[in-house]
Amino acid sequence: MTDDTQPQGDQQPSSPIEAGPPAESPVEPGPPAESRADELATAAPEVAPVAWELAAPEPVAEAAAPEAAAPEVVMPMPAPEPAPVAWVQPELTAGPAPGLEFAPHGERLVAYIFDVLILGVVYVLAMILLVLLAIAAPVVGVPLVIVAAFLIPFLYFPWFWARGGQTPGMKVFGLHVVRDRDGGTIGWGAAILRLIGFWVDSIVFYLGFIWIFIDKRRRAWHDLIAGTIVVKRPKV
Repeated sequence: MTDDTQPQGDQQPSSPIEAGPPAESPVEPGPPAESRADELATAAPEVAPVAWELAAPEPVAEAAAPEAAAPEVVMPMPAPEPAPVAWVQPELTAGPAPGLEFAPHGERLVAYIFDVLILGVVYVLAMILLVLLAIAAPVVGVPLVIVAAFLIPFLYFPWFWARGGQTPGMKVFGLHVVRDRDGGTIGWGAAILRLIGFWVDSIVFYLGFIWIFIDKRRRAWHDLIAGTIVVKRPKV
């Protein structure tokens, strides 16, 4: 009689295939990771270091500028001929009164030159006569020579201005010295002031005579001092 009672304890059930030793892995474990990195570093070829450089940009071809168009030649038009203009007589300067005009500049200058020449001849002749008189009668002749030497130049112009407003030179051109305020004949006072004005005219580079070109009534400084004006009257 078979005992079916299994034994107790550490008995293992028997297997139809006996358990053998554990099967070995087909892949053998490799060397450690550090050894593998060293092998790769030894096997790889060394690469020479290359310096890094900034590549220069390739030149860009400039677009060809369009050729400038040749300037158009424009022939100048001939200037039109000016239309003929009828000659117009210039407007005459109004005189101080009807029938009178201000004395022209040129005639005043020529009249003054005539008077200076006449005065020079009269002065020389008078001096010759008085010197001869002084030789014959020194007591009378010498004082006359001294007085005439001063009075003849001083009295020549005032004498004629006060007696009719005309010197011999002015009479040739019909010029008259009159009062500026009313056109009347001047007296001895205004005549002497006018002669003193001649000397004033000459002090500042003869500017007093030139003033007739500036003044609207063609008055020189001696005219302004004496209150006179020179007019031209038509010859009768």
